[in-house]
Amino acid sequence: MQEIFWRFYAKGILMKGYFLVLRIIALGLLWTLYACGPDSAQKGHKGVRAVPTWSVYNKMGEEVLRVKDTPGPLISAAIPPPDSPPVLNPFLSATALEPTEEDALHAILEKSRSFNEFIQNLKKSGYSVVQR
Repeated sequence: MQEIFWRFYAKGILMKGYFLVLRIIALGLLWTLYACGPDSAQKGHKGVRAVPTWSVYNKMGEEVLRVKDTPGPLISAAIPPPDSPPVLNPFLSATALEPTEEDALHAILEKSRSFNEFIQNLKKSGYSVVQR
């Protein structure tokens, strides 16, 4: 077996195969950089948008809610009933951190029709809202 290896090695066949593999990997990396580079949005690719998180604080300065400006689940701090489906919102995703504040926060959310309106309604209700 070693004799076959050294015969191919002497002929350069193994080295040619090695360089071929390296070229294929390099081309793959270059294609990835081309497709996902900073100007990929101009080429019609949908890039990943970093979604900021907002922290909501009550009047005592306790963080009671974390909110993102993207549609998604509303996660309760209380233990949900078994087999309950997740509650989804069409304009934000949120995680409640304080169960005692959830009813008030839910009432504010029910009055809101957009993320910005929800943030404004929180501020009007005495909550502090800080972008993280």
